[in-house]
Amino acid sequence: MSRARRDTTLVARARRRLTRWPEIRYEATPARLRIPAPQAGGFSIELQSLRNRFLVRFDGWARTFDRDDDALDCMELGLSDRCRLEVTCRGNTSVAWTLEVREYGMWVPHRRIERRLVPFWRPRRIEHRQNDVISRA
Repeated sequence: MSRARRDTTLVARARRRLTRWPEIRYEATPARLRIPAPQAGGFSIELQSLRNRFLVRFDGWARTFDRDDDALDCMELGLSDRCRLEVTCRGNTSVAWTLEVREYGMWVPHRRIERRLVPFWRPRRIEHRQNDVISRA
């Protein structure tokens, strides 16, 4: 692989984009970048390059993209104060994750991921996790 091609990979582009926020720590391999939860009450973010698709994961929530630009934008959204993750728990087990985006001052649910096997007998609890590293006015 040529040097010019290697520098345009998803992980390389994500690393360049993250230089705008030097306080954000991450771990990177050639095909994967992982950002641990930047603060208590936040969620981890993972970016992964799969053949000709791109995966973004916020804890248990995940979405694949055809374009790397969309995956990078999603990663940046996950770090902003415009996004939060609603986590449904049964006891101490996380069973569902809903991505919520703030639109006109209200939290609007977008995409929900659920586990197939759920300990339904345990008490239900909702948590909201947010990484407000990037402020968008």
